[in-house]
Amino acid sequence: MWGTAYLRTLRFQLTATYLLVFGLVFTGVAVVGLEFARTSVERKLDRELEDRARQMVAALVQSGDPFTAQSLGDAAMAESRTLDVRGYHGQVRWENGETVARSEGLGGRDLPLVIDAAAEDVDEPTLTTAGMSWTPGEAAESFRIATVRHASPGVTPFVVQVGSDLAPVREPVAFLNRLAWIGLAVALLAATAASWLAAGRAMSRLGQIAKAVRAVGLDDLGETPIVPPTPDPEVRRLAADLNVLLARIAEGFRARERFIQDVSHELKTPLSVLSTEAQVVTIRQDLSADAREFAASVGEEARHLGRLVESMLALARTEATGDMAQAAESSAYDTVVAAVSGCQPVARESGVTIEITLGDGDPEADDDALFFGDPALVTAMIANLIRNAISFSPKDDSVVRVTATHAAGRITVAVEDRGPGIPPDAIGGIFDRFAQARPLDSVRGHGLGLSIARTVAELHGGGLSVENLTPVGCRFTVTIKAIEPTSPDAE
Repeated sequence: MWGTAYLRTLRFQLTATYLLVFGLVFTGVAVVGLEFARTSVERKLDRELEDRARQMVAALVQSGDPFTAQSLGDAAMAESRTLDVRGYHGQVRWENGETVARSEGLGGRDLPLVIDAAAEDVDEPTLTTAGMSWTPGEAAESFRIATVRHASPGVTPFVVQVGSDLAPVREPVAFLNRLAWIGLAVALLAATAASWLAAGRAMSRLGQIAKAVRAVGLDDLGETPIVPPTPDPEVRRLAADLNVLLARIAEGFRARERFIQDVSHELKTPLSVLSTEAQVVTIRQDLSADAREFAASVGEEARHLGRLVESMLALARTEATGDMAQAAESSAYDTVVAAVSGCQPVARESGVTIEITLGDGDPEADDDALFFGDPALVTAMIANLIRNAISFSPKDDSVVRVTATHAAGRITVAVEDRGPGIPPDAIGGIFDRFAQARPLDSVRGHGLGLSIARTVAELHGGGLSVENLTPVGCRFTVTIKAIEPTSPDAE
């Protein structure tokens, strides 16, 4: 599916990796920062509560003369008013928990005492968090409370509590928390766009190099170096490595061409000489019949080797270079007629009739069956198929049908015979090199003709297929790409 393929692209993977790392780092920093902010605010509140509690104890001790409940209460109320103004609430209790005085802001309610006051250290604040409701049935609010017990000679032990509602303290932290997650969402969107553009820019450079590589033809190998589109070191190194690779490929093709030329020179000439000398020996009358038969066999083997060498050279040259030196706008029907004409002598010798059908039977109605390519190669390809059909056809009074049609931008040439067909276990590899499916008593072949024919068909934008006919026979079908005729008035 397209979506799955898109997720596998390098651009998507780079973007996803960047976003993952960015999101994890941002989230980690945000969590640590928020926790630090919360802890700092709460520690600051704790210090202020402790300081307020100590200050209130000191003020009460100084004002309590004589130290009675009335004097303690009056002093506590005076201190509590000051705490109310600053956002704190104060409360004084006897050691047994009885409330002596409280801040007016408490509205008659006591700050919770969740510890045993009598067991606390003297003048050492104890911090606790407790829930407190302002009205019956109302949800409890969290209060942070500092509790200090004071006991000194001549002073009745008492407990001072200073508390503050945690909601005003936690609201800024909650706001920072919301702001951090909103910032994360915005940052991820911005990072997505930025990383996508950055990855696209990087991939576009690779795409430019890929385009340059695709533009390199066989004739340009090693001659036209790939120029890096940017001065980036990575891109320049990639372009340099590709140029080295293309140079090696070019050298490989040159070595192959040299080998082809060497084989052509070193094998063709000696085989031609051997074949000619064998023919001369066979006509000598002073030799025995066995000697002339041996010479004829040697000549036949030499000619077979010559044809094999020619076929191998043609196949290697076509595959290596895709050579269509004589490429031009040509008529498919003309090439079919030329191939049939060239095979007529072989057909007559074998007693086979070749029937040809062009288009709907009227060549004049289909004279636009044109293709761009090498007409000599196409003619040789069709002739190869026809000769192959003749060799498989029964001798005397047999027919090979050649049909050429043009439709939907394709030219199709079919060659049918009435031979034994191709064994089912051999039809899958019939186009492989040196593959043969001939009867033992048929004309000897070299197994390269069909491989060459398929290469030529593919070189012209088509292909070659085969199928067995019922009840007997075989059909080879060639397709090549057709073109529109060029107008004589076109400039």
